[in-house]
Amino acid sequence: MAETPNRTTLDALAELEAGKGERFDMAELCRDVKFSRYDTADYLKTEDGDPALLAAALGDVTRARARIANAASTKREE
Repeated sequence: MAETPNRTTLDALAELEAGKGERFDMAELCRDVKFSRYDTADYLKTEDGDPALLAAALGDVTRARARIANAASTKREE
């Protein structure tokens, strides 16, 4: 499949849904994708000092952990 350099996967999916695009293999598109380690601490430059911001962040972490635990529990029950 010949692609233009600016064509994205989303563009290809939209064309496919519209009946204009060619079928493509998602595994082929993703095989050369490399991920690096991500650590939020690498991007923090200063301390805000705002306790409300810290509380909100901790709340986000708590909700995410609860969702993960719930999903794992649901899978075990199936």
